[in-house]
Amino acid sequence: MQQRWEHMVKNSKYVQIVPALNAGLSNLCKWYCSLNNSSIYFICLVLDPCVKMAYFQKHWEEEYLEAGTESLRNMVSHFYCMLVIQLMFFLV
Repeated sequence: MQQRWEHMVKNSKYVQIVPALNAGLSNLCKWYCSLNNSSIYFICLVLDPCVKMAYFQKHWEEEYLEAGTESLRNMVSHFYCMLVIQLMFFLV
């Protein structure tokens, strides 16, 4: 969507809606930037059976894919450790 809008802004055919397209692009940028500060978006989509990693491997740049994968590993590792600790206290 973003790429399509960026292309439309440059096309004189859409000159009448360029202000709306720029406003939409600005809004998209705001939300994409906020996603960069949170790993939850990546983790939720990876865990979604309809999406999984295929979407990210196809559409994301390598650096973002690696950062998201690392976030997922860290989150799973954290929850696994918490589970082990709880089980240890439960079994004692």
